[in-house]
Amino acid sequence: MKKLLSLVLAMVMLAGTALAETRVDPGIAGNLPEDPQIGDSFITWACYDWLSETTLPEGKARWTAFGEVEQKVQEQMYEMLDQEQEDPAFKLGTDFYHMLLDNDTRTASGLGRRTIALADAVLACTTIEEFAEVTSGSPEAILFSPFLTFYVEADLKNSTMNALYLSRPSFFLPDPDCYANPTELGNRYLDAERTCGEKLLVLYGMSQEDAAATMDRCFEMEALIAAGCYPLSVRYQANYHEVIYNPTPVSQLEQEMTAFPLMKILQQLGVETDTIIVYEPEALKNLNTVFTQENLEGLKAYYVAHLLK
Repeated sequence: MKKLLSLVLAMVMLAGTALAETRVDPGIAGNLPEDPQIGDSFITWACYDWLSETTLPEGKARWTAFGEVEQKVQEQMYEMLDQEQEDPAFKLGTDFYHMLLDNDTRTASGLGRRTIALADAVLACTTIEEFAEVTSGSPEAILFSPFLTFYVEADLKNSTMNALYLSRPSFFLPDPDCYANPTELGNRYLDAERTCGEKLLVLYGMSQEDAAATMDRCFEMEALIAAGCYPLSVRYQANYHEVIYNPTPVSQLEQEMTAFPLMKILQQLGVETDTIIVYEPEALKNLNTVFTQENLEGLKAYYVAHLLK
């Protein structure tokens, strides 16, 4: 019975994987077997009905089952956004999504102008204290900050309740390991991101020379910050979900984060919790260590480069 149950569960998991990977492309159309066998092609066997009933949409090079579901969800979301609602919370949500999805809404809100003003304020900072105040003094500054990512989702150890999670800083390169152990692919990413960043900084108003120097400082700062992050060897561990589950009292964070303005950020966001689940405690401590007057120019470059991106 156990073997049968294991086989059924394995089949269900494989079917889910098949659905995720199933796609329609010009090579499939008209070439499906009449009676597919599981041993010939599991994906064709598991998803035969969808494959036989689905045609490649106009303008698409390929079409997946998940893509179809995503499109339906997006259509439903747009329909909801167009509905008139009296609930203030719903209106706040629709305004937020309009800002993310609609260029006209973003332009009308003046978001672009506020982004430029924030970049101006950051670059004008002359002390680390001033920099901390500017980058933690408003919800917008925190929203655009590359230093930390906050989000709320079900507690990993208790799905009946939500928890506040704190993730590691953002990087231009795909992985923190790329800074300590450069690879050919990582260097290609570096060159591409450098070119893109320099162009954005020139559009912002910098000279080409200043833009290049800013990106240099940005990558140097990223290397310092990345040094505290988990290497791939840790992130590939089977128990990684346990490694990143670090419920930390806010009172402890207040004692540890003496330089980085984490408490100011929590206050600005209106966070009321006794505990935060910190994904990478050492990365957070390292961020506090590099947050110094000596590193001010690098921190400014790091923040502004990510802000404009």
